[in-house]
Amino acid sequence: MVLELCMWGYMVDFPVWWDKTITHYKRLENANGEISYQILEYSKCSFVSKTEQRIIGNDSKTVKVCIVRIPEKVNVKINDIIVLGTVEDEISEYEPGQRSSDLLVKYDDSFIVDYVGDNDLLPHTKVQGDRV
Repeated sequence: MVLELCMWGYMVDFPVWWDKTITHYKRLENANGEISYQILEYSKCSFVSKTEQRIIGNDSKTVKVCIVRIPEKVNVKINDIIVLGTVEDEISEYEPGQRSSDLLVKYDDSFIVDYVGDNDLLPHTKVQGDRV
């Protein structure tokens, strides 16, 4: 365990395997409905992926479930994008080859957030998403 002073003001033991850097593409939408992304980076995170069978419609599909734990409370929202590692690619939903879908194809360890939670026992933010 590694002792860290967290934003709550006390020492927390985060597991030593929380050693990954992740890039967070924060989805922003202006009053005109135009979408842009702010790029943020977090270190000392946990990134775990596993394969599961899911029923989607009438079909059974194999999905990759990605779970990230960030050792602080951060403002992650549903439909934001998480990528394992340091990534500097810009996203423009209006330029072919630079859309969010292109980023997700380029990086296998990336996902669109579909769950956000926090935990007060070991204070952190948990985010999760699936890749079909």
